[in-house]
Amino acid sequence: MTPSLPRRFVVAYAILLALADLTVPLPGNPYASSGELIAAVAVQALVVWRLWHASSLAWLLAMFFAAGGLLTLILMQPRLELGVVLWFLSLLAQVLVLWMYALALRSSLSAREAGTPAKGAT
Repeated sequence: MTPSLPRRFVVAYAILLALADLTVPLPGNPYASSGELIAAVAVQALVVWRLWHASSLAWLLAMFFAAGGLLTLILMQPRLELGVVLWFLSLLAQVLVLWMYALALRSSLSAREAGTPAKGAT
């Protein structure tokens, strides 16, 4: 399979995950330790790998993590510190990228069924 628009969104999502992981040691995020970070990175790598192969379950899990993180952050009402703000922005960007990934994947699959090249496919 050649690189396509959905795969570009997977790369963008992976970058956002890495940026979110960098906010863990910043002030304002006392809820995660280094051991939890290692486990989270392992799960995130598995989700990204499955997203690369267009797994619907991986998309649901990734959306659950991002939207659940946003909801949790809002309900916690933490002080506005650098780590909290960066974490919030990263989670919001993840949700948006995952929605765009789903739309691009849907377009790619429907174009493949119709036998025409998808918009944005290379």
